[in-house]
Amino acid sequence: YYDDATHTYTNEAGEVYLSGSQYAKQFEKPFDGKKISEVMGKKYGVEAQDIAKMWELKARTSREFGTALHSALQLHGQYKDLADALERTTHIHDHPVIKTAVESFYEGREDETAEYEIFVVDHKTKRVGQIDRLLITGDKECRVQDFKCNAVMTPDKLNVYWKQLEFYAGILEAGGWNVGF
Repeated sequence: YYDDATHTYTNEAGEVYLSGSQYAKQFEKPFDGKKISEVMGKKYGVEAQDIAKMWELKARTSREFGTALHSALQLHGQYKDLADALERTTHIHDHPVIKTAVESFYEGREDETAEYEIFVVDHKTKRVGQIDRLLITGDKECRVQDFKCNAVMTPDKLNVYWKQLEFYAGILEAGGWNVGF
């Protein structure tokens, strides 16, 4: 069971499962925005709260754009065949920036077999996750793909994302899948 308010997964007995995003967060370096904005405010003679508000708006914009792009990638991948059957292009989002990004992602991937938003669980280890795109490469063979929309990909962020992919791969491997990278 998933509780959207607390972002937690549990089973019928109420036992909490570890999600891929929760697991990956363990490896993130903390950012003390309050302290840093106070130091910057003093240095530049501006209000620390204004710096914090600016950063929050920038972060919200990134999250919302990432969510929109993620949905558009899923829309294309999951509903292209349906749109083709309807002789429509409703699987392609109309926004020019999103459309360009999605078309760029799918260029050369027309013949791939993939599933989207795949829920995976290992009850034995109480691990759970939702995979953005599972590329099927053979019989019980796959690659885990997770959509990330960061404008700047630092080595630290990349390491955290790899941890999340490895987490999902572990769940799949426990279920008998061979996961390639």
